[in-house]
Amino acid sequence: MADVAQGRKQAEVAQPRLDTAELKKLVIWFNAELCSQPIRDPRQNEVVFGLQHFAYLIKLRDKITGKKVNKPKRKAQAIMIGTLTREHFGAIDEDRAQTLSWLRAVVERPTVISHNRHQHVPGDEVFTKEFQNKKANGYRYKSLVFRKVGKVLEPVTSYRKKRLNVKQCDVIWPPDFDCKK
Repeated sequence: MADVAQGRKQAEVAQPRLDTAELKKLVIWFNAELCSQPIRDPRQNEVVFGLQHFAYLIKLRDKITGKKVNKPKRKAQAIMIGTLTREHFGAIDEDRAQTLSWLRAVVERPTVISHNRHQHVPGDEVFTKEFQNKKANGYRYKSLVFRKVGKVLEPVTSYRKKRLNVKQCDVIWPPDFDCKK
C-alpha cells in the first residue's frame, strides 16, 4: 500500500457493503444517498447520479434476454414503489450492487482521475480509489467511469480491480500523481 510519504494518500476503509436481497431497499438507498445529494469531485465538478443510472451501475439484466434492461429510469421507479421486484429481473452483479456505498468516496476522494482508454466502455474519465483490502482476492481498487454531459459528469459504469494500471500520460488529477509509486 502506498503511503503519504510517497505522495499518495493512504487507502481508506471502505463503507460497509450493501444488502442486495431486496432491490427496493437498494434503489431507495441509491436515490437517497447518491441522487438526492449534491456531489462534487476534487476539481469541484458537479457529479450527477440519477435513477436512470441505477440499472447500469448494478448490471441489472432482463429476465428473458439476459441483456441490459430497457427504460432503466422507469424500472428503478417501479422498483422503488414495489411494482417490480428482484423476481422480475435476471441477474445483477452482486459485487457492483454491494459496493454502491463506496461510490461517494470514489468521487469525492479519488486516488487518481484519468482519461478513459477502454475501447468497449463509453465515457470520458475514470475515477479510481484505493481501499484497504483484507480479503485474499486482491481487488482493492474501485473505478467509476463518467461521461461529460455539458458541465456535469454522469456515471456510466463501475468495477473493482486488483491494480491501478494508469499511464502517466492519462492522469488528469492530481497533477502531481506519480504512476510509478
